[in-house]
Amino acid sequence: MIKQHNSFLKQVIGILAFFICCLFLRMYIFTLAYVPSESMVPTLQKGDILFATKYDKQALERYDVILFDFPDNEHLCFVKRVIGLPGETIEIKNGKVYADGIRCRDDFTAELSKDNGVYHVPQGCYLVLGDNRNHSHDSRFWKHTYVKQEQVRGKVKYILFPFGHTGEVNK
Repeated sequence: MIKQHNSFLKQVIGILAFFICCLFLRMYIFTLAYVPSESMVPTLQKGDILFATKYDKQALERYDVILFDFPDNEHLCFVKRVIGLPGETIEIKNGKVYADGIRCRDDFTAELSKDNGVYHVPQGCYLVLGDNRNHSHDSRFWKHTYVKQEQVRGKVKYILFPFGHTGEVNK
């Protein structure tokens, strides 16, 4: 009888340890997200399930795809591409994007944007744009234009699902 009790207790402790480990990983190491719109086409498709890491969200670079709390409503999670880094001046002119006067890559965009504008990115913040520039609700249109570092939830690494569209996102 005592052996059965010890065996049961070991199983319960093992299950609890597993769930605590999973909770720790989810809170500090990674997060998952669902793409609800077409604002990141062609990179991401509506319905994609994403895997993002949290441990490297302090070291963002231009062109990283990130998950973040929407600056105008922090109850919503958005996914966009980092274009403007802290302290930079971003200019959109004739659909082309320039960072401190240097033209940015646009090979990941569905089409060039049809708008113009100049954005001075504050320290500790990022300017983000969707890859589907003419169908993306991004920094250009928000009341609070910039994503603060503390609003970043993670750096998107992989598309987990659907299986025909899986793979690495930030190359």
